[in-house]
Amino acid sequence: MVCNEEANWRKDALPWIQEETGRLEIYRHEKSGRHFTVTAKADRIDRLKIGGCAVLDYKTGTPPEAYRIRNGTAPQLPIEALILSKGGYKSQPEPTHVMAYWKLSGSYSGAGKVQPIKSEMEDVIAATELGLSNLVEKFEDPQTPYIARPSMGRLYDDERAYAHLARTSEWSSGESEGDDDGMEGQDG
Repeated sequence: MVCNEEANWRKDALPWIQEETGRLEIYRHEKSGRHFTVTAKADRIDRLKIGGCAVLDYKTGTPPEAYRIRNGTAPQLPIEALILSKGGYKSQPEPTHVMAYWKLSGSYSGAGKVQPIKSEMEDVIAATELGLSNLVEKFEDPQTPYIARPSMGRLYDDERAYAHLARTSEWSSGESEGDDDGMEGQDG
């Protein structure tokens, strides 16, 4: 199924960038010179034969739901598309017309499935840029606390590391010692 999908895909697109890290400066403070640069490693960016690009990500697990991409809780592809739109992959700025997840797995069930993001790409990319800028500016405010567990749901790797360094299990209520979402036994 994957081979068929790739063959069909190549009728409309050609591989261009694979496994490359792009960079984009999101914020620079005029007085202090402090700045924030976002980076993202793209699995694959293809040039579409009709113009523009497709940003593709390979997944062995379940791709995120489209609403999570639109609301910013699954920002990987939109950040890659934003970086691409600003020339951050050592290229001229390029528009993204397609964002999609390609499911790859060792089983036949669902392997080769392509899950495109059905949204207006320009709107998603603009919202991503605004969201990143707002987030960085918020954390530039010295009054903004760095919270160890901001979402109280599943911790992502960077949140888990911060929770461990903040010794969350020692001071948070309702948790037993060493219960930093599977963090016990890890060195800080």
